[in-house]
Amino acid sequence: MNVLYGDNIFKLNLNGQGEYYLMKNFTKANRHRMRYLALIAQPSGTSYTPGEMPDNALWCSIIPQLKGLRIVAEQPLEAGGYYNAPTLEQDMDCWVKWIRPFLQCFGQHLSRETIVQVDYDGRVETGELVKECLPDGYRKVRCRYFGNLIFKRGEFSWESGYWHDDSPINSRDADGYWDSD
Repeated sequence: MNVLYGDNIFKLNLNGQGEYYLMKNFTKANRHRMRYLALIAQPSGTSYTPGEMPDNALWCSIIPQLKGLRIVAEQPLEAGGYYNAPTLEQDMDCWVKWIRPFLQCFGQHLSRETIVQVDYDGRVETGELVKECLPDGYRKVRCRYFGNLIFKRGEFSWESGYWHDDSPINSRDADGYWDSD
């Protein structure tokens, strides 16, 4: 069990039912064994709620034991294109109010030995927020798979043709690696 949970990277989407998924699918003992966690924070539809507080008991049972924490944080970049959609400023404000408590919680529980890597695609606002909430340091990285897919960079860029309807989807799309460029 220690090898299974100690050598694998567990990927979790923070928006939606992320915390519930962790509690439902992993026992407390197994969450305590996790050593590598990749967290994806995206402004995906209505699945992130400002004012939602992280489950402190859950995170304090996972974060201090981690050897590596990777966060891919995608801020809203454009206003929604649907009827009565919030403006970009409103959406960004909503996203910041949602993600800040999570980042603060993670920063509070991190061990000094944990390697923290953050990919925010060079966005100034998100960079400032990460710096504020993770004061003990982190490495800014470009995740080759999680980040490139989310931010549509490299092999996943619009220019690559990946997003065309005739592009095949393969197992690489669902997987990611810890190493960065």
